[in-house]
Amino acid sequence: MKTAKVGNIISFNEGMLGKVVAVLQNTVIADLTYMSNFDSLGVEHERQVIRHSEYKIVKME
Repeated sequence: MKTAKVGNIISFNEGMLGKVVAVLQNTVIADLTYMSNFDSLGVEHERQVIRHSEYKIVKME
């Protein structure tokens, strides 16, 4: 599996998208405000920690 880099767009949790803002040893931190419908989702936090095995890279930047 390829590890995301800062700036990549990833997909996780059945269609949620996020922009990677940090890459750690076992996880990435994704900014969920990348999604145009973020405000209507009712998500509590703007950033999410995701394990490398739990996302797919959608767009590389």
